Amino acid sequence: MEFESAGIPWREHAQRMDNLERSIDEIERRYADATDQPLPEATSRPRLLVGGHGDRALDIAARRADTVAVAGLTQRRGASMGTFDVADAQQTRERVEFVRQRAGERAGELELTVLVQLVEVTADREAAAAGVAATYGRKGLGSVETILDSPYTLIGTQGEIAHEILRNRDRFGVTHIVTHGAFRDALAPSISLVRELAGPTGEPADGTALN
Repeated sequence: MEFESAGIPWREHAQRMDNLERSIDEIERRYADATDQPLPEATSRPRLLVGGHGDRALDIAARRADTVAVAGLTQRRGASMGTFDVADAQQTRERVEFVRQRAGERAGELELTVLVQLVEVTADREAAAAGVAATYGRKGLGSVETILDSPYTLIGTQGEIAHEILRNRDRFGVTHIVTHGAFRDALAPSISLVRELAGPTGEPADGTALN
């Protein structure tokens, strides 16, 4: 865990959330104070991304951030720290609706992102998903259908992955995605295809087929 590597104690969840909100308060105070602005001088704070999956983290994100990141992971009750379950599509819809409710009038201004936990480029989506199910079935990814429907797993050809990214935009309102460094190179070509598929207006081009 990165906290252990950095020598930072892993605080209780409530304390971590309190610290997060206090940090946001301090950032906004400093940018609002004309006598105490960070250098180089700025008139407004940088755009802020806050991510999580539970109610408290997403409440803070909805109220305070510019980009809300839905992580898709929840700590498994009774398991050792760092043992997570992966949310399915329905749970993600519920999380997105929670964010919109908590954001209120800000909802239309928010950018929504998901943390993609797995990217696998393959010509056989079903076989690859079956392998993932066999390995991670106990983490909420128990079937091929669940894995291929999940916004947190991208499996297929580069074109199929590009289509899934756009499908997740339409299903959940996701306009931004993040993944782990290990999957960066695998995902990059699909991002170029997303731009091609969406066209200059950002809307899907009719009849476009990418492989």
